[in-house]
Amino acid sequence: MGIKINHLAGKDLFEGNKKVILSFMQIVWRFWVAKKCGNEAEIVKWVNSEAGMERIGGLEDRKIGKGIVIAEVMERKGIKIDWSKMKEGKDWKEKEENAKYVMSVAWSQGLTVWMTWQSIVKVRPGILLAFLSSFDTTTQNSNNHHNHNHNQIQSLK
Repeated sequence: MGIKINHLAGKDLFEGNKKVILSFMQIVWRFWVAKKCGNEAEIVKWVNSEAGMERIGGLEDRKIGKGIVIAEVMERKGIKIDWSKMKEGKDWKEKEENAKYVMSVAWSQGLTVWMTWQSIVKVRPGILLAFLSSFDTTTQNSNNHHNHNHNQIQSLK
């Protein structure tokens, strides 16, 4: 695979060191995502094509922290979003609620979630890359038209 991992020994895996195993799995997951889905620029282009009204400049864009972009992409991929549960994302508490909601919806749909809600709110690009990529690899065809209520989304902005 050509992946270099420093400070990882077979002994750690054999002994079941959970922290090392989770770190290793995250590295392998990121590698797989990069191979399957492309680089960050391609993912951002894809997210912007899937999102409804919100657009991002990159995976470090603070708008992602509101959770609205993620919810729009999820809905476009055929995942039902209850927009009445989404907040504007004006403050930390609203962002937290939105992040927890989109993650719970992702889990309920069987998506791979290797992060905490804080990764959305704090806008951690590497982790978000894998999370957003999982929508493209595990959900239905994006050619389906999404039917979210544009008035509710507009009211969130």
